[in-house]
Amino acid sequence: MVMLAGYFDASGADKVQKVFGLAGYVAKVDKWVSFDTEWKKALIEFNLPYFHLTDFINGKDRYYRDMVERDKNRLLDRLLRVIRLHCTHPIGAFFSKQDHDKAHAKVVPKGQRVAYYSTAANLCLVGMSNMANRCKYQEPIELVLDRGDLDRGQFHQAYRRVERKPQFAELRKSFHLGGFDFKNKSEFTPLQAADMFAYTGCCWHPGAVAPLYASRLGKLLDNNLDVIFPDERQLERIIATAL
Repeated sequence: MVMLAGYFDASGADKVQKVFGLAGYVAKVDKWVSFDTEWKKALIEFNLPYFHLTDFINGKDRYYRDMVERDKNRLLDRLLRVIRLHCTHPIGAFFSKQDHDKAHAKVVPKGQRVAYYSTAANLCLVGMSNMANRCKYQEPIELVLDRGDLDRGQFHQAYRRVERKPQFAELRKSFHLGGFDFKNKSEFTPLQAADMFAYTGCCWHPGAVAPLYASRLGKLLDNNLDVIFPDERQLERIIATAL
């Protein structure tokens, strides 16, 4: 039986966005079962099939268009409480696309490309490994990422190579790498929590514009031991490892 699972989502893939991020939560399976139950109770109370933070904030989606501000605050507080109680280990990586492009130009040969998604995912794997070692977890961690994230293919291929080839056995063990899958965010509640975290982390990056409901969403970054905002030098190192 799988004992640990991590759910991650990306934010900032749109060309207009200046910051890219990937973030999510790792927890024991029994925590995720309780999380799913409580999250769905909140959705039922507010007549929602699922939760997507961007739609919630812009208010244009039909599910939020007629929701009064008082109910919006109640919903957000309810979901944040569910995350706080059940999503044990927040992990994320957020960086300036401009810094990434500069670092990429320095270390990647012409004709090759390391996607923003791959860099952020590799940083999250480092954070996940650090967390697992600190907490003395021994078992591998099953990973689930949002199927709708753009540019995920490069990381997916690299992970599959590491997952299947015997020569990477020690690497898999040191990074606590388990199975790997993509799921639809609208159908998997943990990915909806990861979506909130990823969106918020991008907004909290230096130079980004703070989002609506900032005072509430900022609580997602209170426990940020394994959340990294790398500078250009750090990005050079992590990009080079992907080649």
